[in-house]
Amino acid sequence: MFALAHCTFERATMIRWGNVMDNDLYTRLAATLDSLPNGFPRSKSGVELELLRKIFAPEEAELFCDLRLAKETPEEISRR
Repeated sequence: MFALAHCTFERATMIRWGNVMDNDLYTRLAATLDSLPNGFPRSKSGVELELLRKIFAPEEAELFCDLRLAKETPEEISRR
């Protein structure tokens, strides 16, 4: 059974757009995606965070970060 990594990350020194909290959310999403077998490599420019902002609404990004690779029921997910 695998679980996605949940780590804290330093704040980005350069925020291209959006607020710091929003940037932290998408940084966390990028880290979660990078913990998957295919990975999600980071760039120095941070352009991948802009891509994630276009694909995931903030609510979707938060939910994705809380999901696990193992099968879970909606009730199990909601308890976290």
